[in-house]
Amino acid sequence: GNSGTTTPGHFTITLSELTGQDVSVPYAIIDGNATIDDDYNVSERAGLLTFEFASGQTSKMVEFTIVGDSTRESDETFRIELGEAVGGAAVAKGVGTVTIKNDDNKGGRK
Repeated sequence: GNSGTTTPGHFTITLSELTGQDVSVPYAIIDGNATIDDDYNVSERAGLLTFEFASGQTSKMVEFTIVGDSTRESDETFRIELGEAVGGAAVAKGVGTVTIKNDDNKGGRK
């Protein structure tokens, strides 16, 4: 996007099935070559997602916002890493990556 614009996005973390108890999964947002505040924002860089069995919760979102700029640069990435789950669940895929595609100055001068 252009300088001053933002684009919302999110990671979705899903339980494949309820375990009969609450499940907690720690997470952390890690810079790749994208950096927080310059390229993206999150409300919390790390936290704990709790799926409440009584309410039947099977998914949670960690929201982020991509920050637009007008700089021609390579695609950039950041990721979410999940820790070990507590509550009878196991993490099947512990990493999710976002790629921010460069869309500035296509076909233009450097």
